[in-house]
Amino acid sequence: MKFLGIELSGIAGYKKQFISIADGLNLIVGRNNIGKTAMLTAATVLRVLPVGRPANQIYPLDALEYSNSSNGFGVSIFFQADTSDAPQIDKRKTIWEVTLASQTVHFIYNFHVQREGHVLLEGVLVRIGTSEYPIIRVNEGGNTYLRYWYDTSSGNYQDKQQFGTGGTVVEGGIATTYPQDDIFGHLIALKSVEFVSGHRVFKDFQECIP
Repeated sequence: MKFLGIELSGIAGYKKQFISIADGLNLIVGRNNIGKTAMLTAATVLRVLPVGRPANQIYPLDALEYSNSSNGFGVSIFFQADTSDAPQIDKRKTIWEVTLASQTVHFIYNFHVQREGHVLLEGVLVRIGTSEYPIIRVNEGGNTYLRYWYDTSSGNYQDKQQFGTGGTVVEGGIATTYPQDDIFGHLIALKSVEFVSGHRVFKDFQECIP
């Protein structure tokens, strides 16, 4: 799947802010005091997503100072599906392939970074055209989650399966690590994204010009 970017909720005075992230080098530029450092810092949550190893990593607590709330902040991760490796949400493979080929399909992973630094999954949605369907729902206590399948030609529910999470009970749910399967495996590559702060790069460069 193609990684599109992340949407941060409750950071640096912003209710929501989407950051597009493409392959290669990406720059966040702008005037002073509009939240660039806060957005960049918050985006480092990608490095501690609760999938793969090491397990149950903690988001740096000092970085939570940019959150609008003492309860932490939200992050949504956006992918655009293609026919090669998208999670199958219609048990009829041929129909699912037709859907992927004929419509724009997005997968959206929603997390909450709570005030102790644990990154908790809230759910996963698939957006087909203008319609959204939950494909992962975490139960209220966080100790299980449900995976759903749909008839993508009609939007009707097909089937569901329940999975246990294990992990550690924390405020807001359970801190756990999700499997590297067809749903969560796409998050692994994001844990290696590098973030570098370069304050006043352009100003310093201009001052060096004779």
